[in-house]
Amino acid sequence: MIESENGSISIEFAFAFPLILIFFLALVQLSLLWNARHLVSYASFIGTRAVSIYPSDLERVKKYVREAVIPIMGIKELLFDPLEVEVMKGGKKVERLEPGDEFVLEIKFKYRLNVPVVNVIMGKREFSGYYRTIVERKKWFVEPCPGWEKGECS
Repeated sequence: MIESENGSISIEFAFAFPLILIFFLALVQLSLLWNARHLVSYASFIGTRAVSIYPSDLERVKKYVREAVIPIMGIKELLFDPLEVEVMKGGKKVERLEPGDEFVLEIKFKYRLNVPVVNVIMGKREFSGYYRTIVERKKWFVEPCPGWEKGECS
């Protein structure tokens, strides 16, 4: 009976280990992706707040959003810009808003998947690796008097 069990443990390990390893790597990649989604959500909060205060300076808003997602950007993201920030009013992209306007801030961030093997399963192949696009939309309004920080409102 012992002679027939000699190789069975090795064969079971050979079949089970790759599956367990892929499951573990997928779990690691999902946790990194969840962290990136949370950070992009925070960046959209920063962006909507910036738009509501500075409705005429949308370049400043894009700068604030970019600074919020720096922790999840890598060296390869220097080759192309993984971040798209759009401010829309009534479904159309705008470059300037007026006090009291409602707007939607849309952020699209291409997050690079770093974990080997499972990045092929979870992502889409692009120029320099496998990526997953994270989209976040926030609806908000422009402050009634955006110059309050300068003392322009009475």
